[in-house]
Amino acid sequence: MPGKNKQRTDSQRMRNAELGKIHIAVKDLCLDRDTYEDILWTVARVRSAADLDSQGRFKLLAHFRALGWKATEKKKHNNDAKTSKIWSLWYQLKDRGLIASPTAKALRTEVHNLTGCSDLKFCTEAQKSHVIECLKKWLDRA
Repeated sequence: MPGKNKQRTDSQRMRNAELGKIHIAVKDLCLDRDTYEDILWTVARVRSAADLDSQGRFKLLAHFRALGWKATEKKKHNNDAKTSKIWSLWYQLKDRGLIASPTAKALRTEVHNLTGCSDLKFCTEAQKSHVIECLKKWLDRA
C-alpha cells in the first residue's frame, strides 16, 4: 500500500517540523531546562516533547506564541538573476553526477573557494559572474 506509507511519512515530517519549531522556540525564549519541562507538564502533561501528540504540539506552540515567540520563515536563495543562474548550474552539476549533494553548504564552500566570500549574498556582481563561468566550465569538462 504505497499511499499508506506516504501518509505515515507526511505525518512524520509534520511531527518533526513541529518538534523543530518547539526546540527553536525554547532557544529563542531562552528557557532553561527546568522551566521548559515545567511548561511541557503544565501545557500538555508530558515530560518530553517526543511524547507530545499533534494536539499537544499545537497547544505548546500556541503557548510559546503567547509568551512572545514568533516563528521566522526560512529564507531560500536570493532571487537576483545571477544567483538563480548559479543555483541552476549547481543543480545541473548534481544531475550529471559531478557533485554528491547540491546543498547550500556545499555551494557556499565552492563559492568561498572561487571568490573568498563566505556566501553568495556577500559576492559582488563580478564575483557572481566569475562563479557562473567556473561552473559552466566545470559542466563543459564533464
